[in-house]
Amino acid sequence: QDDCLAINSGTNIIFSGGYCSGGHGLSIGSVGGRSNNVVDTVHISSTQVVNSQNGVRVKAVAGATGSIKGVTYQDITLSGITS
Repeated sequence: QDDCLAINSGTNIIFSGGYCSGGHGLSIGSVGGRSNNVVDTVHISSTQVVNSQNGVRVKAVAGATGSIKGVTYQDITLSGITS
């Protein structure tokens, strides 16, 4: 399994009440490489991530274009995270 949630581009996104087990958890990105890679106004809440490599992460390509802003996390429960 890869990312439970992967947001590469988008605006006004709400993700709530998720349960993720295994894989790479909740991911913003990879952002970059294209000028239209824009992530703006994302709210992730009331979500559990268990027995996963990552919990919450933001991935961006160094030296590339694109932007990430307005991301909020609320009530995220992590357990059994290995990285």
